[in-house]
Amino acid sequence: MTSEATDVARQGYAALAAGDMDAVLELVDPDIELEIYTGRPDLPETLRLHGHQGFVENLTMLDEVFDDMEVEPVEYHEAGEHLVVTINTSGRGKGSGITVENSVVHIWTIRDGKAIRFRVYATKREALDAIAREKR
Repeated sequence: MTSEATDVARQGYAALAAGDMDAVLELVDPDIELEIYTGRPDLPETLRLHGHQGFVENLTMLDEVFDDMEVEPVEYHEAGEHLVVTINTSGRGKGSGITVENSVVHIWTIRDGKAIRFRVYATKREALDAIAREKR
């Protein structure tokens, strides 16, 4: 049996894969907070975005860099009020045409059927450490 948070996340990833942004945004609180580790020298190390506009901006940034971008959740792990999702991503670089595959970890905070916070970490350990720091 899965929790509401896991069900909401599964629905969101399925809608994203289907290209249904309206369905994705139905699951995202209009005031969502996003914290994304960019790993890009032209952006701050951690990009902070807000609301539906910020959520779409994050996806647009990925779309500007990659063609055929795929986001595949491979593991869901509940950690208190947070949902930790290990993600495999793949895409073809727009400039280079080189296929890039990567694994990242998303932390979702979901309340009342809506995502209110979204964070991205490079590894599951980093994500779990971040959650542990919040509890202190």
